[in-house]
Order: sequence, then structure tokens, then C-alpha cells
Amino acid sequence: ALRLYEKFVDVPRSSPYRRMMEGRYEWLSRRILRDQVERIASQEPIGGVETSPQVVAVFPFSYQGTDDRYIPLARGLAEMVSVDLANIEEIRVVERIRLQVLLDELELSQSDYVDPSTAPRVGQLLGAGRLVSGSYNVIGKENLRMDGAFLELETSSVEAVNSQSDALRNLFLMQKAFVFSLVDQMGLILTPEEREGIEFIPTQNIQAFLAYSRGLREEDAGAYGMAAGFYRRASRLDPDFTIAKEAAERAETMDAADMDISELVAQSSDIESMNVLDVDLMGLRIGIMNNELGSGIIPGDESREPATETSGGGGILPDPPRPPSSPN
Repeated sequence: ALRLYEKFVDVPRSSPYRRMMEGRYEWLSRRILRDQVERIASQEPIGGVETSPQVVAVFPFSYQGTDDRYIPLARGLAEMVSVDLANIEEIRVVERIRLQVLLDELELSQSDYVDPSTAPRVGQLLGAGRLVSGSYNVIGKENLRMDGAFLELETSSVEAVNSQSDALRNLFLMQKAFVFSLVDQMGLILTPEEREGIEFIPTQNIQAFLAYSRGLREEDAGAYGMAAGFYRRASRLDPDFTIAKEAAERAETMDAADMDISELVAQSSDIESMNVLDVDLMGLRIGIMNNELGSGIIPGDESREPATETSGGGGILPDPPRPPSSPN
């Protein structure tokens, strides 16, 4: 099924089947990913998974404040750090989806992300040799502070990333400074193109970014419809916030696929529970035709009497003639 649905890229965007195929592809990919992580996480000791310093995992940031409005920034900031690091060819960033599945499976706390006692297992599960974690706090209503650290599994060393503190409106400038400090401490040398990619600021609108961050939180929780709503709000607040627009389309596709597949599973369960001898096969076929054609075909009486049917649509056929008399 996955090999079939991945061909959505070959389907014209104008086709209604493209969105259906893309949604089912994403849904199945996430389901397979969850099964893989659960299977690996259940192994003690973990085997068959190698870690690499070229693979980096960025965990959600930890919020140190009390104003609930800023809680979603935990995922938004981590996502922006991941997006920036993905510009660097020398490393590979663990997908947020894979990371979230692991967090759900292990029920890790914020302090566990770069804890030397738990980090080796986390790194093995992700295949990551470097784990990045951060914290932030909004002081009053004007200032933001960011702190961070990354752990090198090869040496079991934890290094702090330079703290950033500035007005909240300069959030992205701080986030970029955080990434460049992280890159320097990792010993990575950037090309001009990589540096330019990291320097790109997707939005200057703090409210739009907060809405986008809320969308990430809902998407990670599997609430794709709500996520799409927050992403759309972010896009309305800043029409140039293309990442939010793309996220809205992704979440809408996932939401449609989630409902579609849930309905298919429910129908499958209903059919499996039937006694095969009691199933009205003709009724099932007509039901499928109704769904596919959008028409209202109504099944008629199955006990047909051919003798009462004529090509003209009415009347009763006369009795057949009697056989000829036998010759004397």
C-alpha cells in the first residue's frame, strides 16, 4: 500500500486523488514509524542500532515561566533549530515525528533529554550521536532568555550553548545566534550557502509564530484538524510565512486521511463481524456503487419474475402455444 500511495507525486495537483493518496501515504508512514520505534524500544538490550555524530536530535525546549501563552514555543523553537541545522550537509537531523514517537513511548521528562544516564539509550533508539536540548523563559512581557546544551554520546560530555537574552520581538535573532553558537561548539564549518540558509527568518510576527507553535503541538498529539486551524491562523497573520502555509496543507491532508482510514477500518470491522451466510452481497455491491458514483441506486426485489418483464416495460406475456398434436 505504501508503494502505491507514494506515487502521489506523479498525480496532477488538480486531481482529487492526489490529496487522498498523499494523506494515506503520510498516515501509513507514521504508523510504520511508530511500530518500528515501539519494537526497538522494547528490546533490552537495544541491538542493531548504531549511533553517529553526524545524526543530531533536537528535543522540545523546556519552558521555565508561568505564562501559559508561551508554552507552545517549546516546540516552535526546537523546530526552528532543526530546520536551520537541516541546511548543513554534513549532518542529518532526526525528524520531529520520529522524535515525538520516542517521547510518547518512553514518557521522558525534560531533564532526561541530555541526562548522561539516560542519553545513551535515547541516542541508540534514534541512531543519534548528538542530542540537543534547550530551555527558555519570558521575563515579564518584554524579554526572552534562551539556554541550551548538547551531549556528545561518543565522549559522554555535555556542553552548554551560549545563552541568549533580548527583547521578545527579537526572538528569531536570538534563535539564530543560538544555532550559530551550537554549530561552532560542534566544530562544524559552514559554507556560504549553508550560512545563508540558517540566517533566513521565516516570520517577524511573534503572534504568527505562536500560532504555528500551537499547531506543532496539536499535530504531535495527533489532532490534525486543530493543528491545521492554528497553521492557517499563522498564515493569515503573516501571508509570507510559507512554512505555516505548507504545514496547514500537510495537517489538512493528514486530517482527511485519518478520518478516511478510520472509516475504512470501522467498515472492515463491521463486515468481518457479519455471518457470511447472512450477507446480502448484492446490497453490498450496490452500496459500494453508491459511494463511488455518488448516486442513489435503490436495490429492488431480488425475487424477479422474468415472465412479467417485456422489452416495452409493461404488459403480460401470453401463454406459450400448445405443442402440435401427434400424428395419428
